[in-house]
Amino acid sequence: VVPSNLTVSLPLNTGVVGGRVSRVQIRVPLDISFEDFFSRVCAKMDLDLADAELGYKYHNDRVRDAPHLLSDAQQLHEALERGSLLMQRARSRQVVLEIHNLVSSFN
Repeated sequence: VVPSNLTVSLPLNTGVVGGRVSRVQIRVPLDISFEDFFSRVCAKMDLDLADAELGYKYHNDRVRDAPHLLSDAQQLHEALERGSLLMQRARSRQVVLEIHNLVSSFN
Protein backbone atom coordinates (compact mmCIF):
# COMPACT_ATOMS: atom_id res chain seq x y z
CA VAL A 1 0.00 0.00 0.00
CA VAL A 2 1.41 3.35 -1.05
CA PRO A 3 0.78 6.01 1.61
CA SER A 4 -0.70 9.37 0.63
CA ASN A 5 -0.14 11.37 3.86
CA LEU A 6 2.72 11.82 6.29
CA THR A 7 2.64 12.81 9.95
CA VAL A 8 4.82 15.85 10.69
CA SER A 9 5.89 16.75 14.23
CA LEU A 10 6.40 20.49 14.79
CA PRO A 11 8.12 22.14 17.75
CA LEU A 12 6.26 25.07 19.30
CA ASN A 13 7.79 27.98 21.25
CA THR A 14 11.26 27.55 19.70
CA GLY A 15 11.47 31.28 19.06
CA VAL A 16 10.55 32.24 22.63
CA VAL A 17 13.48 32.68 25.00
CA GLY A 18 12.76 30.63 28.11
CA GLY A 19 9.64 29.15 26.49
CA ARG A 20 8.83 25.51 27.07
CA VAL A 21 9.18 23.65 23.79
CA SER A 22 6.30 21.31 23.06
CA ARG A 23 5.37 19.43 19.89
CA VAL A 24 2.21 19.18 17.83
CA GLN A 25 1.53 16.80 14.94
CA ILE A 26 -0.10 17.61 11.62
CA ARG A 27 -0.77 15.44 8.57
CA VAL A 28 0.33 16.60 5.13
CA PRO A 29 -0.19 15.03 1.71
CA LEU A 30 2.95 13.55 0.14
CA ASP A 31 2.35 15.62 -3.00
CA ILE A 32 2.25 18.98 -1.17
CA SER A 33 4.11 21.88 -2.78
CA PHE A 34 7.13 23.35 -1.01
CA GLU A 35 5.48 26.76 -0.72
CA ASP A 36 2.33 25.29 0.86
CA PHE A 37 4.31 23.04 3.21
CA PHE A 38 6.68 25.81 4.30
CA SER A 39 3.88 28.33 4.90
CA ARG A 40 1.77 25.82 6.88
CA VAL A 41 4.72 24.78 9.04
CA CYS A 42 5.91 28.34 9.67
CA ALA A 43 2.37 29.48 10.54
CA LYS A 44 1.91 26.62 13.01
CA MET A 45 5.36 27.24 14.55
CA ASP A 46 4.75 31.03 14.62
CA LEU A 47 7.87 31.73 12.53
CA ASP A 48 8.46 34.48 9.97
CA LEU A 49 8.58 32.96 6.47
CA ALA A 50 11.48 35.22 5.47
CA ASP A 51 13.72 34.23 8.39
CA ALA A 52 12.77 30.61 9.01
CA GLU A 53 15.42 27.92 8.60
CA LEU A 54 14.08 24.42 8.97
CA GLY A 55 15.60 20.99 9.16
CA TYR A 56 14.21 17.49 9.66
CA LYS A 57 14.98 14.07 11.07
CA TYR A 58 13.37 10.64 11.03
CA HIS A 59 13.52 7.97 13.72
CA ASN A 60 16.44 6.24 12.03
CA ASP A 61 18.68 9.34 12.02
CA ARG A 62 21.27 9.44 14.77
CA VAL A 63 20.40 11.74 17.66
CA ARG A 64 23.69 13.66 17.58
CA ASP A 65 23.67 14.20 13.82
CA ALA A 66 22.56 17.60 12.57
CA PRO A 67 19.10 17.74 11.00
CA HIS A 68 18.88 17.52 7.20
CA LEU A 69 18.21 20.90 5.58
CA LEU A 70 14.70 21.66 4.41
CA SER A 71 15.06 24.87 2.44
CA ASP A 72 13.80 24.16 -1.08
CA ALA A 73 11.45 22.00 -3.15
CA GLN A 74 14.12 19.38 -3.91
CA GLN A 75 14.97 18.87 -0.23
CA LEU A 76 11.27 18.59 0.65
CA HIS A 77 10.75 16.07 -2.15
CA GLU A 78 13.67 13.97 -0.82
CA ALA A 79 12.28 14.16 2.74
CA LEU A 80 8.79 13.10 1.65
CA GLU A 81 10.15 10.33 -0.59
CA ARG A 82 12.21 8.99 2.30
CA GLY A 83 9.14 9.13 4.56
CA SER A 84 7.07 7.27 1.99
CA LEU A 85 9.67 4.49 1.75
CA LEU A 86 9.92 4.25 5.55
CA MET A 87 6.12 3.95 5.82
CA GLN A 88 6.02 1.21 3.19
CA ARG A 89 8.56 -0.83 5.20
CA ALA A 90 7.17 -0.06 8.67
CA ARG A 91 5.32 -2.87 10.37
CA SER A 92 4.08 -1.17 13.52
CA ARG A 93 6.10 2.02 13.97
CA GLN A 94 4.42 5.28 13.04
CA VAL A 95 6.73 7.20 10.70
CA VAL A 96 6.99 10.86 11.70
CA LEU A 97 8.87 13.67 9.95
CA GLU A 98 10.31 15.65 12.86
CA ILE A 99 10.87 19.32 12.01
CA HIS A 100 13.60 21.34 13.70
CA ASN A 101 13.94 25.12 13.92
CA LEU A 102 17.58 25.67 12.89
CA VAL A 103 17.59 29.32 13.97
CA SER A 104 16.71 28.50 17.57
CA SER A 105 19.62 27.60 19.83
CA PHE A 106 17.51 25.22 21.93
CA ASN A 107 15.97 22.79 19.45
